[in-house]
Amino acid sequence: MNSRKKHPVPQVEEEYLLQSLAAVISGKKLQRSLVSRIQNNFDWEYFLESARKNRISSLLYFYLKDQEESFSKNCFKQLNNDYNDTLAYNIYLWEKTKPILKSLEEKGIEILLLKGIALGSTIYPSLGIRPMSDVDILIKDKDTFTFDDILNSLGYVAIDMNPQDIELGKMDYLTSFCYGDKTYSFHVHRHLVNSTLPTFSYISKIDMDRIWQKARPIDTQGIKALILSPEHQIIYLCEHSLRITHSFSRLIYPTDIALTINFYRDEIDWDFLIKESFCFGLERMVYCGLIGTHRVLHTEVPSYVLSNLKPKKLTFGEKVFLSRLIENRSSSGLSYFVHLAMNRKPSEKIRFLFRTLFPPKNMMAQRHGIPPSKINVLHYLARLKEIIVSLIS
Repeated sequence: MNSRKKHPVPQVEEEYLLQSLAAVISGKKLQRSLVSRIQNNFDWEYFLESARKNRISSLLYFYLKDQEESFSKNCFKQLNNDYNDTLAYNIYLWEKTKPILKSLEEKGIEILLLKGIALGSTIYPSLGIRPMSDVDILIKDKDTFTFDDILNSLGYVAIDMNPQDIELGKMDYLTSFCYGDKTYSFHVHRHLVNSTLPTFSYISKIDMDRIWQKARPIDTQGIKALILSPEHQIIYLCEHSLRITHSFSRLIYPTDIALTINFYRDEIDWDFLIKESFCFGLERMVYCGLIGTHRVLHTEVPSYVLSNLKPKKLTFGEKVFLSRLIENRSSSGLSYFVHLAMNRKPSEKIRFLFRTLFPPKNMMAQRHGIPPSKINVLHYLARLKEIIVSLIS
């Protein structure tokens, strides 16, 4: 996939990708007017590469397989292969995960499924649709050490840091642990927010007791667990999509939000969602997530919800991010401007900037998988380079 012709902007391949995804979201057929525009020089290789980059190739196959004529034979075959590969890997992840979840259930440890494993068990009708790179679950902070003992008894140890080194109740940086091996990653969260960036402006505002109280029971793959309430799920997906490394840079992010909204359409309490967004200090993120999903995928979001969530004043950086987001041209790092705006006082902004550039050694150690004593100036220089490249790319 190295050769690629030059296209005028917008590229018809990108437009067709968005139209294909919009057809999935709406449950309708691809527009004939657009299908008819595809000529012999349509770059199916580029279309497929873009679908894979956006992590929606399996999804396109599953939902549009009855419209095979809308794709080239080779592209449709490759989409089918991606679906089968995703299905096989997700089945593998579930088979590795079920004994762990079953053991936790037997020991009385409450677990809440997050991200791919939660969405794949609810809004997506097949395990082959939504790619998963790992398995994410949430546990209560108080269960951290008991949880670690149970995982140790099953032959798993935390591979990024020692849980015994954390301080219960402290959530500034280290809110998760990773267990697993070369082919399997089991990501355990102690808090809904899991980010390497400082989250001073909102992490302490998120009422984890209410998250657990509103959670819903689910029975999937023979496992009893919990999932987020529809309103908290949408808030969480918006927050997750606006993490710095994500920044709505892939279409899978608005797709998750759009299909969640559609799945729970008749159940969503939008007033509660608005209230919770403000209580959690996440109204800016939820606004960005919902307006982006509404504009890019034409997902129906009540206008009063967007108007209530919209900040009274957007910073210049936020305007830049939103314009790129709405045009589906966001890139990793751009949502930093939203995070910066959430720190309103000058002192908070300075603290946020400093901690972004120079996080504590224990956080750097967790990220690099080495002891804190091994962290040195070279690691911080590499981080500075990474941040600069991310912001200017």
